Amino acid sequence: MQHLFKTIAAANGRAFNKYQYVQRGLSANIKAVTGYSAKNSIRIKSSHPLIKLIHSINIPITQEGNRYYSNVDDISFEIANGVGFTSEISAGKTFADTLFAEVAGEVYLSMTGERPKLNHVGRLENWKRVESMKVLYTDDNNLNLDIPQGLTTSTVGGWRVISIDIPLFALQYREWMYEQLEKPVDIRENLSQFLYKYPLTNMLESQLQHSLFNRLRNNDNGVSNTDSTLRTVVPIINFSDKLNDSHEDFLQWVYRDRSSWDEILDTIMLTENVTLRDGLPKLNVVNTRQVYWLVILVYLPFIEWLVNTHLLNDRSTNKQYINSLRKKIRRIRSDRSTSVAPTPELAVEIKQRLENVLILLG
Repeated sequence: MQHLFKTIAAANGRAFNKYQYVQRGLSANIKAVTGYSAKNSIRIKSSHPLIKLIHSINIPITQEGNRYYSNVDDISFEIANGVGFTSEISAGKTFADTLFAEVAGEVYLSMTGERPKLNHVGRLENWKRVESMKVLYTDDNNLNLDIPQGLTTSTVGGWRVISIDIPLFALQYREWMYEQLEKPVDIRENLSQFLYKYPLTNMLESQLQHSLFNRLRNNDNGVSNTDSTLRTVVPIINFSDKLNDSHEDFLQWVYRDRSSWDEILDTIMLTENVTLRDGLPKLNVVNTRQVYWLVILVYLPFIEWLVNTHLLNDRSTNKQYINSLRKKIRRIRSDRSTSVAPTPELAVEIKQRLENVLILLG
């Protein structure tokens, strides 16, 4: 699916001034929540898959950094399989209430991204801000910046998909361990603090990007957006009304100018300096049968909305996308790629949503 959106259109220079204010405010909100998490913690059960993952990385942290990273990378599939994560060689399993409570289910995707640059002594200098985990799929749309920790944060159900770069996650853990070893024993942090302060808090950026897209899509479809069921951990500004105004500007431009998919992807902004194209899931995986169902799932919200815009705009410049998408869905239908999903309910949902897209395409 991701190959459909490789084309980069020339920037059209369109600016939405109202939204720039919202973006700056949302960035300030993330900074405030991140500052809170750096000084606080939660308790995570020893049975949590992320705790199990850490315990399964049986490679000494004393190894030189690049060697340590490579050795973890070599066994990342084995580690992922051991905790039930989806990967190129395993469809994995679904989880419940590990990061998001009262949703249809959670799926963790193990995928290794670009190799990080270590300093001259093999250390990862920016480890506290590294995004070793990201949200790839959520139907949530609230702006509360709830750090994922297994609580009910939304009345919006649906699936949640989280990617984890196991070698990068391991490097982040290694740096944290070195920091703890430099402290007196009685003030060292535990694994719950590591997870909460770094991998989970650093998911907020990707989580917010999906919430912003979901709000845009809801505003276009006349669906009400929702607030979090939790109070914010620190006082932050609620930008819901201003965001709705900005989305109204976006949507007027989309339909008044009969914008093409490339124009939409390269003009509509999510968080600061992140276009909608930038926010599309970046899946560094080989599209094996074991993982392709997940690739389809995380791209479906974007495809569904873009197809809806095409039905109203009918731009001939979308024709290449439309033809490729139609062929791809028919191929998926014939080889039953969705049937590999870890639960029958999820397989049926993906299949039905693809069929709905195909009907709209004609």
